[in-house]
Amino acid sequence: ESELQPVAKFVRQRVPAAEPVLVHDIGYISTVVPNPLVDVVGLKNPRATALHRTLTAQRCEADSRSAVIARLAMEHNARYLVAFADWDETFGLTAGLQHLGWTLTPLREPEVIYQVYRLTAPERVR
Repeated sequence: ESELQPVAKFVRQRVPAAEPVLVHDIGYISTVVPNPLVDVVGLKNPRATALHRTLTAQRCEADSRSAVIARLAMEHNARYLVAFADWDETFGLTAGLQHLGWTLTPLREPEVIYQVYRLTAPERVR
């Protein structure tokens, strides 16, 4: 709870308002930032739900959740991701994106609960 306001403030100050942001925990941040947000879990995004149903549920591969995030990033031309550290560690979201060839640059100080990453797609999908 103490981390939600600081990460939202960071996004408001450091990410251009027109830039889409992929968000793993979309609750609070969706009420306080102007950016277009993309729910990568699917609670508020039917496209993510469909992709998870196809890729994550059927394949059950280590990188399947990350493959959904990568697809959503490409579809929305999103270059930022806000990831909750516990979920990232549990599901290997950022490690999976890196395994798929993405470059993730952490923008906040290390050891934060919500990290903001700058995403760079692999050359083969740009």
